[in-house]
Amino acid sequence: MNKFVLAILGLVGGLSLVATDSLPARVTPFFPGIPAPVWSGEGVALGGSLNAIAIDGFEQPHVVLVDAENDRLFYARRRSGGWEVEDIAPFPVVAPPADLAVDLSLNPNDDTPYVAYVNAAEDKLYLGHLPADEWQWEPLGAGGRLLSVRIDASGNIHIVLLSGQTIRYLLRQNGVWNEEAIGEPDAYVWNLFLALDQDGRPQVAGTGANGSFHAVREGLNDWRVEPLAVANIEGFTLFLGSDPYFLLTEAEPLGGRPPFSRVTLYLADHLNSEWHKRPLWTDDDWYVESDLAASDTLPEDDDALHIVFYDAQGRPHYVIAPPQGPLRGERPFEFGMGEISLALDSTGRPYVAHHDGAQLIVSTRKTIRFEQAVYLPVGLR
Repeated sequence: MNKFVLAILGLVGGLSLVATDSLPARVTPFFPGIPAPVWSGEGVALGGSLNAIAIDGFEQPHVVLVDAENDRLFYARRRSGGWEVEDIAPFPVVAPPADLAVDLSLNPNDDTPYVAYVNAAEDKLYLGHLPADEWQWEPLGAGGRLLSVRIDASGNIHIVLLSGQTIRYLLRQNGVWNEEAIGEPDAYVWNLFLALDQDGRPQVAGTGANGSFHAVREGLNDWRVEPLAVANIEGFTLFLGSDPYFLLTEAEPLGGRPPFSRVTLYLADHLNSEWHKRPLWTDDDWYVESDLAASDTLPEDDDALHIVFYDAQGRPHYVIAPPQGPLRGERPFEFGMGEISLALDSTGRPYVAHHDGAQLIVSTRKTIRFEQAVYLPVGLR
């Protein structure tokens, strides 16, 4: 298909290029005086194939990342003078490498960072926080993988992870920990996600040998678990604090020689017990790395789902998906590998943490107004 590259002249005293992505979506043209999107990135630290990102109340990013070569866990935050990077804990990397065994969340009341991670050598789960100048850690039992941590508006801490065949939910409320099991044991779970609704109640979605599911906590040790007739859940969030949205993949077998399957990534909602799917990308023999977030505290016309993912060639894609209306896709940087993480500030501005094979980079998108615009058609293969 054809793409158009927008050559923008004026404010920057030279030529910048912004390319729309080749999603099945309508391309919105830019004109002089109209805001145009520009992506920029900053290197943070070596490592980062495992990472997580969060944005504080001052619109500054915080990240946690793994330096696999040195078996260390790092925390970094952006200040006015640049990035401050701190070595905070050992992170033994075993074979196979840890599977999403670290996560980051900020207390919405005071921006205190909380890091949950699994020490695979000890098979222990740890939770740390930085109340002042020194990290404080507490062990929380057996380790595992597919780890998520969230903090609600009351300061309660919610953790979900897979330990063995059990999906564990841990809640710290009023300084006291409570642990529950979600659903029945599963021989193998490969995706697991946690989100909080507008009242701070947890919802969990995932896929395993028992199939895909969506679980809602209705009370103490009371989970309503709904089986979902979908192949793979690759992402999960709540829009407007209550409406579940999913990233899904479906694979079409192609036979006994490469490519073996054709994989399609969808953004989907499951409202009124019906699936509504919008295709985002299709690729051959594709293992999806993606993330999903909702900007639902903005004026109604700006509310949207935001998605980042790598295609099979490691090219990144950023998609803005209003509940109604066309998808808008962009290429935020050239290439990435490993985990890709997405967070939004209070204005809906995206921050993406990604690994280029050597270091962690945080890229963000902003809009600026240019004086002149020229459209140049570019033929793509």
